[in-house]
Amino acid sequence: MRDTEQIILETAEKLFSQHGIDNVSVRVIASKANVNIALINYYFRSKENLIKTIIDKKLSGSANDLMKLLNSDMNLFDKINTYVEAYIKILIDEPDTARFYFSILISQPDLLTNSDKISSLYKLDKFYKQINAARRSGQINPDIHPQHFYINMISMIIMPFLISPLISDKNELDNNKLKKLLSTRKREISNLLFSYLKPR
Repeated sequence: MRDTEQIILETAEKLFSQHGIDNVSVRVIASKANVNIALINYYFRSKENLIKTIIDKKLSGSANDLMKLLNSDMNLFDKINTYVEAYIKILIDEPDTARFYFSILISQPDLLTNSDKISSLYKLDKFYKQINAARRSGQINPDIHPQHFYINMISMIIMPFLISPLISDKNELDNNKLKKLLSTRKREISNLLFSYLKPR
């Protein structure tokens, strides 16, 4: 059985992702979690600390695994394919994640930009060096810019999850069909990225 602290965290994340962090009060979180405000104050002391706790828990888990993968010694193409598959699986398994981070970036970006865990997780020097080495050797298009490549990859992975309610509505997809569609993007994104990397 989930404990009270976990229920509060899960409830808060869902509410923040749906309505934005500025539009969700501690009182609303308490009501939806079926706890009193005093309990939230006991566990987290403030709404900001509650948000930080959610961020820390998420960054200590799957996000950490993703960055270890990106900075591993794996072959570049295998790495990209594995990274895309792993990231999409995380977002399918944790559907509120993308919109939760987006709500923070819109309202209080300092909570992310000032996070030591964010800084340690997003050290991309090794990945960028791997791309540059592949450029110099002729393995990939020499015009590829490492930072742009990473931004393109992340954008293709995350954007559909940010707009998933719109995709679902306009394509008349129930939850299972939406998950299936988003899951098939693993191969779609990898194919697009590999085409982009192909030497000219």
